[in-house]
Amino acid sequence: MSRAAKGALAFGAVVALWRTADLFLFTDVPTGFCAGGAVWRYAAMGLCALAAWLFPLAVPRQSAAPGALPGTHAPWCAAFGAACTAFGLWAPVSLALYGPQLSGHHVTPQREMLAALGLVLRGVWFFALGVVCLLAAWRVYAQREGRALALGPGVAASGALYLHAVLRFIDAPASLHHVQPTAEVLCALCAVLFFAALLRAAAPEGGAARGMCRAGLAAFYFCACWGLPQLVWQLCTGAAGGTPVLVGFALALLGLWGAAAACGAMEGRDAVQAAP
Repeated sequence: MSRAAKGALAFGAVVALWRTADLFLFTDVPTGFCAGGAVWRYAAMGLCALAAWLFPLAVPRQSAAPGALPGTHAPWCAAFGAACTAFGLWAPVSLALYGPQLSGHHVTPQREMLAALGLVLRGVWFFALGVVCLLAAWRVYAQREGRALALGPGVAASGALYLHAVLRFIDAPASLHHVQPTAEVLCALCAVLFFAALLRAAAPEGGAARGMCRAGLAAFYFCACWGLPQLVWQLCTGAAGGTPVLVGFALALLGLWGAAAACGAMEGRDAVQAAP
């Protein structure tokens, strides 16, 4: 493994450990406020964004991302697809058993109806995304000819990630002192960017390996290193969160997929020399 790849992974591990300690030791569960203010947490987010930009400089500018899904991506593609499919199956069951589960002082029948509609729509779209990714992983394992990640269905199914990002923007509180919702919004945006990079690589014109590496590291840092500790903290403390558990787990797997893609690009294993 190259030094750049080792450094990127080590930085992510440090961020994940720090974020876990910060949540369990210095975050108030009922309010979600952080001890010492939110400035340091946003500085850490900025550091993650800077790292996602700098580490890929080790990737040659002229190298292109692989059009076919590399074999090293297949396990993460399958795991992400399975989690998305599980959420798609669970969403209508959850709505039938527990309802839209809104909280606050301004819960109206109209809001409940919109929340229920959003949950069902997100469930159907994530199910489609999961099926597309599971089929892509199966094509890699079966060594089928052609592109594993079909461009047309992939673009259509990726709307699940766009919808999730929009819903997180809508639900995020106006106060920047609430770090957790802001982290969820960034996680959703990075998930959109990485999956878009995967689809761009599958397009006929292809994509740059450096761009794939940057999008993969951004997803790794914000979806896995920030998102997974927050998901565990919410499950352990019962704190409120705007992202469904299965969606949060799926995004964490997508972040790990991003790490695999970024490391492959930095090592030159998943990059090909572009034509001059």
